[in-house]
Amino acid sequence: MTESLAAVQTAVRRVELIRFPVPEHLEPGFGLLRVEASGMCGTDVSQYDGTHRRLKMYEYPAVLGHEAVGHIVALTPEAQVRWDVKPGDRVAIEPAAPCTRCYRCEQKKPNLCIQRFVYAHRTINEQGALWGAYSEYMLIHPDSRLHLVRPELPIEEISLFNALGGGLDWTVRQSGLEAGDDVVLLGPGIRAFAGIIGARRAGAKNIIVVGRGNPRKAELARFYGATHILDSRSGDIVETVKEITGGGAQRIVDFTPHSLSAFTGANDQGHEWARGRWLSRGRGPDQRAQRGSFAAPHPPVHRHRSGDGDPDPRRRGGERARARDHGNGVSATLSRQKPATPRIPGWTADRRNASASNWRCTGFAPRH
Repeated sequence: MTESLAAVQTAVRRVELIRFPVPEHLEPGFGLLRVEASGMCGTDVSQYDGTHRRLKMYEYPAVLGHEAVGHIVALTPEAQVRWDVKPGDRVAIEPAAPCTRCYRCEQKKPNLCIQRFVYAHRTINEQGALWGAYSEYMLIHPDSRLHLVRPELPIEEISLFNALGGGLDWTVRQSGLEAGDDVVLLGPGIRAFAGIIGARRAGAKNIIVVGRGNPRKAELARFYGATHILDSRSGDIVETVKEITGGGAQRIVDFTPHSLSAFTGANDQGHEWARGRWLSRGRGPDQRAQRGSFAAPHPPVHRHRSGDGDPDPRRRGGERARARDHGNGVSATLSRQKPATPRIPGWTADRRNASASNWRCTGFAPRH
């Protein structure tokens, strides 16, 4: 029987390598991926340092990794029809899988789905175990959205699909950027660099990047097409933006992670430096999320295959806005209802811990 070596987080700041049996037979709608690589982002850090667990968003033990790229090993007939892919295809899998059936999904707001499945956020004690991308093999949930990836693309590049696609999507589509608009991007990281490229190709007039004086990031921002680089630590950013744009930017996109300082600062002064739409992803574990438009980091990449075969890019809105309960530190999401756990035939767990010896596979034929 084939086994999959996986990185399992068993406690705060503790990760163990554990082997799990790879299933041979899958229930209808499921698939199996041989993982080539996985992107890593701030979510991994928040899982590793215990932030997500404190907010009741994550429990140990669980296989980490939620930005998988790899080759399809097995598919049920239902899955093959649903995704229009076949074994051997190289795909990128979006981190979250909306149910497509709830009210939010019907309103074309899958990012707010109260039943969505999120990779790397299921414990190994749940049926299947291999729900994370830091593993040689990963199960593919039926509600997942897959994107075909060209074979010749270097894995070092395609493993950034989530970060790059998020920056493009937030800056252009989510913000409603139009040709001739002025746009301000806060936080010059990889997503902002992708946003610069998108804004340039969309025909933005002034692409203003606000950072904290990092010379390397300023150099990269200019390389990708930023027209102005501002240091938030010096000068009056609001007045500078107004001077550059002749009154204020039509679009402001906040890429600063785990902090609402940029959001609240610009919100307080938005009437002075913005003439259009503000889009933010910034939030912190100890801060109350601002109500508004939060963009989701799950972009269309290459050819999109949704559950109904529609080739159009999905219309993703934003990360679930979370209100922080300062009294007990619990994340009060739109719904506390836990998504149903998919059942994979043949899996049983003797005890609820992270020991591979406590797992047995009873219903699968050996893989040769």
